[in-house]
Amino acid sequence: MDYTAGRYRIDPQLVEVDLWRSRRALEEAARAPDTAQRRRALATAAGLYRGELAAGGAADWLEPARETLRRQAVDALAMLADLDEQAGDLDAALAALDQAIGHDPYAEPLYRRIMRLQARLGRPDAVQRTLRLLETRLAELDTEPEPDTRRLAADLHHPRPAPHPERDPHRHIAGPSVPPAGRPAAARTGSGRRPAGPDRAATEA
Repeated sequence: MDYTAGRYRIDPQLVEVDLWRSRRALEEAARAPDTAQRRRALATAAGLYRGELAAGGAADWLEPARETLRRQAVDALAMLADLDEQAGDLDAALAALDQAIGHDPYAEPLYRRIMRLQARLGRPDAVQRTLRLLETRLAELDTEPEPDTRRLAADLHHPRPAPHPERDPHRHIAGPSVPPAGRPAAARTGSGRRPAGPDRAATEA
């Protein structure tokens, strides 16, 4: 321990604290020169958060500190999910968001992101389970999901068919070939039938 200006403090040269490691990891993520290093730093920061700071303790300064650390962990997981989704690893992105709502169970935007990923992974039933989980958790606050969230869940569970592309009225349809002026009709192929090539296929389409 170090005693300075009437206060005791832990000597960082002798003791390692998860809180300090998490802060360093977030700083590394902010200045990482590439995606791989940023992802590693974010994963480290998120993994070091294991619950509220000084659980069971009571002090005026604790609540703001707890909320700051929780928000940092949730933000790190959300950014980690962004990177995984951009890399095409949807399962990893989904795992990061599942972990995020474990720390912030009332963050509705995170649930919407989870639903979209579940739909992209071909899991429409999981979309409905996520909506029900959100309903249960928001009921603890005597509220319910926003209408946009319900519409999203319905659309993802029963996707609407894609509209049929309109035909272009100006699309050119190839017609029968006409021999150049002065060219005898006998120059056409066979008995006057056109070959079964691109022109014929386009006409009969």
